Amino acid sequence: MSLTFQLDSSLNRTVIHLEGILDITTVHLIEPLFQNMNESSIVILDLTKVEIIDSSGIGFIINMYYLSKDLLFQLMLQGENDLTKKLFKTVGVYEILRSDQKEKQSCKDLPKLTNK
Repeated sequence: MSLTFQLDSSLNRTVIHLEGILDITTVHLIEPLFQNMNESSIVILDLTKVEIIDSSGIGFIINMYYLSKDLLFQLMLQGENDLTKKLFKTVGVYEILRSDQKEKQSCKDLPKLTNK
């Protein structure tokens, strides 16, 4: 199982492009990246090429959200496939990220929640 990443930074925005599997065996590879974000950063976690994400990967995202509050950067997600979106809706990832959106009005790309 492997996970690779590529960083694209410009001004106050960093995009972390992930590729591979985000699980208990790989989250430790990208955790250190988040310790170096400055106060004005917007960090976008690009999941376009993530093949599998398990509960440890979800926990990592939630932990990074709370770290973002402490280190004063904004965490956003992009590129989730349909299965990942459904999983994130089910376990409440989007609700947690939206709680910050109400304050900052800046996570416009999050899917809308509907009761179906």
